[in-house]
Amino acid sequence: MLYNNKKVISDSICRQQHLDVVCGILIVYMICWHCEQWAGISSTYQAHLLQQIFFFFMPWFFFKAGMFFKPKQNFKKVFKSSFTRLVIPFISFTILGQLFLCLKLYLQTGKFCNIIPLKGILFYGAGAGNAPLWFLLSLFIIRILATAVEHFCDLRYLLLGGVAALFLNIIDFDKPYWIANVCSGMFFYVLGYFLCKGQYTKKLLIVSIMLYLITLIYPSYVDMNRNVLIQGSYPLWLVSSIAACILINNLFKIFKSNICFRLFSCIGRDSMFFYCTHWIVLIITNIILKMLQIHFYGKNLFMVYFGVILLFIGTFLLYKKGLHNDSTRQ
Repeated sequence: MLYNNKKVISDSICRQQHLDVVCGILIVYMICWHCEQWAGISSTYQAHLLQQIFFFFMPWFFFKAGMFFKPKQNFKKVFKSSFTRLVIPFISFTILGQLFLCLKLYLQTGKFCNIIPLKGILFYGAGAGNAPLWFLLSLFIIRILATAVEHFCDLRYLLLGGVAALFLNIIDFDKPYWIANVCSGMFFYVLGYFLCKGQYTKKLLIVSIMLYLITLIYPSYVDMNRNVLIQGSYPLWLVSSIAACILINNLFKIFKSNICFRLFSCIGRDSMFFYCTHWIVLIITNIILKMLQIHFYGKNLFMVYFGVILLFIGTFLLYKKGLHNDSTRQ
């Protein structure tokens, strides 16, 4: 019995480690994508190629969150913990990002902007000073809805969120963005819960490989934040995104750990921090370039942005490792 308990704990740790690796890889890709946007090269062949490979990166984060959903939880406790983990960072880093955006705009135009971007949050789910944070607010809503609904009916009904997101795309529903991405996010979140253990079966892995290959041949990609179909088929994107989530989770559960994987695992463990801060780092970098009158364009500008972000990530990880070593010595 003791051996079985140890094995369960060991398997749980392995699962967590491989999910950290996947999280780290997808966070780095997301940052790369944002650097391409800032550098104005998001329409290049290389950017489109990476987009076709990682078309599922946002669905994966909802899928992974769903894997850790616990049924029959106290609603107040879930609300409190979700507010602490998601809404407080959302508010804090929104204000911080907005402060730097105001500084950037003031240096460019001599005008001030609103410190609290209420309109941006209402319509777009996040302020321009930290646009990627829309995910935190949407995930908070999804967690609350899932917890509330699960007390009254089967969670499978929430899979209709995928149908609702498709319908909103068909009728070109625009603002507020968060209504549509909460619907699609709910679809991935609930499937993450139901496939938490079943995703690691050989049959499902084979099916997932086939669907992923189909998507590589016939690319389908949706800008999940705006719920806009960029290319391909929306229903295929829904299905193939789940397949890709299952595939990448299985692959990194099978692969043995190495130095590269350990690095991504470290990034994955601190993914919330990098997620909340990388946009701010890009704004600061842009301000410094403007102040020093340094002009880069296209791929060169991308290399500057991405290089600064990597330096920021490396510095943070080394600093954290140093703190850990100091505490161990004590």
